[in-house]
Amino acid sequence: MSHSSPHEPIHQPDLVILDEPADGLDPVQIRELRGLIQGLAEGAGVILSSHALTEVQASCTRVIILHQGRQLHEADLRTKPAAAREVQVRLRPPPVLSSVLALPPVESAEPCGKHALRIRLHQDASADALARALMEHGYGLLELCPCRTDLEQVFFSCIGMESTA
Repeated sequence: MSHSSPHEPIHQPDLVILDEPADGLDPVQIRELRGLIQGLAEGAGVILSSHALTEVQASCTRVIILHQGRQLHEADLRTKPAAAREVQVRLRPPPVLSSVLALPPVESAEPCGKHALRIRLHQDASADALARALMEHGYGLLELCPCRTDLEQVFFSCIGMESTA
C-alpha cells in the first residue's frame, strides 16, 4: 500500500466539467474563478456550460453555441474571424458616407454616431491603409479601433433575433 505525500494532488482528471460556475459570484470571485479555470486548463480539458456569455468569452478559447438541443455555432475565440476586418472610426469633420465608401480599403460602412462609422475592410486591406486613405481625403482621424463581436451578438444572430445591446 503506497501512501501519497500530503502535497500531491489526490486526483488529476483529464477533463473537468463546470456547469454555471459564475452563478452568484461577486466580481472579485469571478476574477478568481477565471484564474482557476486558466490553471485547470493547463493540465486538463475544461468544459464550461454557461448562459453568462460574457464570462464564456472571458474564460474560454473555444465555444459551441447550442439552442434547443441543436449546435448553431462553433468558433475558436483565439482567432480573429471577419470581425477583425471591422473597425469603428470617429472622424472630424463628420464623415460623408458616400465619400468613405469610395475609399479603396472600404468594403462597406454604416453610421454609428454623429462622427462615427463602422467600417468593414476588404479582405486584403489593413487598418493602416484605411487610416492613410481617410487622412488623404481630409478627415481628421480621432479614433480607429477594431470592432469586437461578442458572443451575445453571435447568439442572437444564430437564433434569428437582433441583440438589443
